[in-house]
Amino acid sequence: RLNGIQQSHVKSIAASLWNMDVALLTLQMEGVVRLPGVVGVSVQEDGEQSSDPLSLTIGHMTGGESFLQRTYSLDYSESERSKRHIGHLQVNASLEEVYSRLLDKALVILAGQGVKTFLVSLFILLMIHRLVTRHLIAISRHVAALDLQTPVVPLRLARDAHHHDELEMVANSLNRMHVGLEHAYQELREQTQLLEQRVLERDRAKQSQEALSNLLATALEPLDMQGQLQKALTIILKISWLHLEPRGAIFLMAEQEERLLLTAHYGLSEATTKACASVRLGDCLCGRVAQSRERASMVAAKEIEDPHCGCVVSACEHDGFPIIHQETILGVLKLFITPLRALNTEEQQLIASFADALAGLIHAKRNEGALREAKRRAESASQVKSEFLAVMSHEIRTPMNAIMGMAEMIVENGGSTTEMARYATVMQRNGRALLTLINDVLDMTKIEAEELPLHSVPFDLAELVDESMAMFQTTSREKGVALTSHLDPSLLPRRRGDPVRLRQVFVNLLGNAVKFTDHGSIALEGVQHPDDTERLTLSVTDTGIGIPEAQKEKVFELFHQADSSLTRNYGGVGLGLHLCRQLVTMMGGTLAVESRVGVGSRFHFSLALPIAEQPIATPANRPQPMPPPELLAGLAGKRILLAEDAEDNVLLVRVFLKSLQIVLEVTENGKEALERYRKAPHDLVLMDIQMPVMNGFTATREIRAWEQANSLPPVPIVALTAFTLQEDREKARAAGCNGYLSKPITKATL
Repeated sequence: RLNGIQQSHVKSIAASLWNMDVALLTLQMEGVVRLPGVVGVSVQEDGEQSSDPLSLTIGHMTGGESFLQRTYSLDYSESERSKRHIGHLQVNASLEEVYSRLLDKALVILAGQGVKTFLVSLFILLMIHRLVTRHLIAISRHVAALDLQTPVVPLRLARDAHHHDELEMVANSLNRMHVGLEHAYQELREQTQLLEQRVLERDRAKQSQEALSNLLATALEPLDMQGQLQKALTIILKISWLHLEPRGAIFLMAEQEERLLLTAHYGLSEATTKACASVRLGDCLCGRVAQSRERASMVAAKEIEDPHCGCVVSACEHDGFPIIHQETILGVLKLFITPLRALNTEEQQLIASFADALAGLIHAKRNEGALREAKRRAESASQVKSEFLAVMSHEIRTPMNAIMGMAEMIVENGGSTTEMARYATVMQRNGRALLTLINDVLDMTKIEAEELPLHSVPFDLAELVDESMAMFQTTSREKGVALTSHLDPSLLPRRRGDPVRLRQVFVNLLGNAVKFTDHGSIALEGVQHPDDTERLTLSVTDTGIGIPEAQKEKVFELFHQADSSLTRNYGGVGLGLHLCRQLVTMMGGTLAVESRVGVGSRFHFSLALPIAEQPIATPANRPQPMPPPELLAGLAGKRILLAEDAEDNVLLVRVFLKSLQIVLEVTENGKEALERYRKAPHDLVLMDIQMPVMNGFTATREIRAWEQANSLPPVPIVALTAFTLQEDREKARAAGCNGYLSKPITKATL
């Protein structure tokens, strides 16, 4: 159609456009629009022909997938040689008619093909149904109706028997499979029943074990006897597979062992609990069980009244189990079994184990009171011991502080006479000995409480030996005893360990050797192990009185000496060797002795002391040197507040600090110290702990609170006290003290 427009209309429309005959042009365009399928026509004059080109449109020129547009060139010529382009014609045609015709044609074709396909398919289906499908349906119905619990019925297809094709093979296979499944099903049923039985047994064992564990766990709960048994009874009654009624009771033997007392019960009526509150031995089921100490049961088909005690017996089986601990009857466990049946062996054994567990709980609960009282007494004794040691330490250290301090000043100044200096030296030596004894007692207390710490620091073993030997050079020289030391030349002296505790062992062993040796020699030796550079054998050998063979191990016992006469002849309390063995054991060694009476003794031990690579540390208890003068000069004019109620200790501190030109203010108790500090600032506070009115801990806390409330920097506070236990140091730090000095103190330390 569009091609026909080229032949029939384009030339005439071009002539009308050239002549500018708009009316004729419009008629011609309308004629084109009236053509089938044409919905719009547009004529556009070329712009080169006129300054105002002509443009006409009839219909609509909408584009899209359902429209087809064609453009024709409008040319005018008066002859074939003078052809001239004057514009173009655009025609817009709709494809709806074409699509409609195509659809109609397709529907006709589809309908024809559908009828053919349906007829062919119907024929095929009929043939398949006759030859295959009906037999498959029969097979499926046979399979669906299979019941492995009924006898096997073979599958037979409804067709000629001479067919031996795939369907017959399937039918035969199904028949054989059915027979195999039936046999497998029977085996599976047997295995399933066996498995279910095992699972049931396992669940019973698990439930029984959990119940027994919960029963024993009641011993850890803070319950009295009745509460514990009540909870235990509840746990037993919740075991489902025992088929127990929610009723039961536990009876305990009275102190006279002549009757049972109802201690715990569950689900019993008020009349029953009242009638069974006290049961004589031999009466009722429970009384007979307690008397015979064997399990007993009673089956009642209906509710009856017991002729012995008059209590009502319900219609079920009553079972009583004796509760026995170490052949002593403690009580009876009574349970109710439903329905009417007898307990099998497994159930009887389980309930008997519960009765045994109850026996242990009852026995432990009865002993708990005695154990609690014993624990209270032990704790009280330990507390009294600690308090005694603290008071003893304080009462001894306080006067000893003044004695040793004054002696130090006399020795330092030389005294007025040589005799006074000698007396002062004796005072100082005996004071150190007394302080060593007190420290040993406190160390033993810490060892018993497992509170004595060991440190691992670098130290010089040779220097430690020399320091220990120096403490006894004067005494040994006065007795005419040679005191020597020798370390293996191949031994490296730089070691790692606890020099304080090792020095304590040396001092105790050397002190004993000097004490018990009147002539001859004493030697401290150290030998390195040939195969281990870290292990050393250290020994102290003397030519003293020796130790009898029977007493060698006893000398290491606390407060023990080889002979009671030694206490009178040589003094001592038998503490040093016991402490030495404990310290050596804590450091990983064993202290032993070799001795012959009249020949001498050798105390030796072996320790692993690793070689130290770091700088050598200074032992904590080594005598502290005096600070350099230039450092002390900087203290001039400082204000120090001393809170101390003992006048002798106040005098000692004044003498110690006399040369420093400081301002020392003294108060007698913590309250006065607090008031004095609030009035004027101080550079340091020396705070005694045990004082009247207000102790040092309280005063320190009040000072810290006042400083915080007034936004003041905290002043250094040093606790100056005779208490030396670790807990006292922790209390001082908790109260706010920056330091801690134990009495007796030395001038250099202060």
